[in-house]
Amino acid sequence: MEISAAGLNLIKRFEGCRLKAYPDPGSRGAPWTIGYGHTGAEVVPGLVITQAQAEAWLRADLAHSQRALETLLAGVVLNQGQWEALLSFCFNVGAGALGRSTLRRRLLAGEPAAQVIREELPRWIHPLPGLIKRRAAEIRHAERLTPTVLAVPYCCQNNSTTAHGPRMCFSSSCAMAVDFLRPGRFDPGRQIDDQYLELVLGYGDSTEASAQLQAIAACGLTAEFRQDGTIADLIAQLERGIPAPVGWLHQGPVEQPAGVGHWSVAIGWDPSERSVLMHDPNGEADLVGGGYVTTAIGSGKAQRYSERNWGRRWMVEGPGSGWWIAFSKP
Repeated sequence: MEISAAGLNLIKRFEGCRLKAYPDPGSRGAPWTIGYGHTGAEVVPGLVITQAQAEAWLRADLAHSQRALETLLAGVVLNQGQWEALLSFCFNVGAGALGRSTLRRRLLAGEPAAQVIREELPRWIHPLPGLIKRRAAEIRHAERLTPTVLAVPYCCQNNSTTAHGPRMCFSSSCAMAVDFLRPGRFDPGRQIDDQYLELVLGYGDSTEASAQLQAIAACGLTAEFRQDGTIADLIAQLERGIPAPVGWLHQGPVEQPAGVGHWSVAIGWDPSERSVLMHDPNGEADLVGGGYVTTAIGSGKAQRYSERNWGRRWMVEGPGSGWWIAFSKP
């Protein structure tokens, strides 16, 4: 990622800029500091620099912090706001402190980034009380309304080369998640969901959760079928970098959903609109009236399904009743 203007301003605001070298507040001596918290052998008592030099040193110092952050948190999925908040944190406390932190341990263990940042950053306020404000600002920055979107490949059930197209939404949805989590598992010369369907049919009917789970296991992944889903569960899963196949009722009006059920895969969450970004293998659903606006090939890619309307079709029996496939981190 590249730091945004908002992220850069966050760091500038709390580092402050002083164009004349000053002693460390703790030691009242070395290390001498100048600009936006820059230290080094070149910073000596009496040194005066220009604003342009302060900006250049800040960029160089941030590059070091960025490399440290990318190394220490390799594999951790962060949105832009979370990444910039942790860059500010790393720049402030140092890579060594980040490397030893519980914050890092929890993120590497796959805990939701939003929760870890919210709980761990407030612990880092010593030795200066003024850090309370900085940690609070970093948390606010991490919680900016930034969408989480996974680059999940899209499959359309309506162009299947098999005779199962009209009833393979479950397989197409799971196939998209499997291909994202196990890239290279399928032959790129053939449709991904058709190849995955062959595995499923070896274990049972494509509408059976047990057959899907066995096919997923055959692909080297672990998952479970659950009937307790909430929007918070989907968000947590997406923040871990894992797409979530979901089963819901696509017929009838939103006030009284009906039908035998349909499956799609959640690939993202936009908190500004409170919408689930969805790869729907059948097309663009009419969440209010029921049925589909269009089933044209490719029309279901990255649809924005509102929590308000889609959520009622998913959690038909009330909060915490959504059907979904919970993949474990590979």
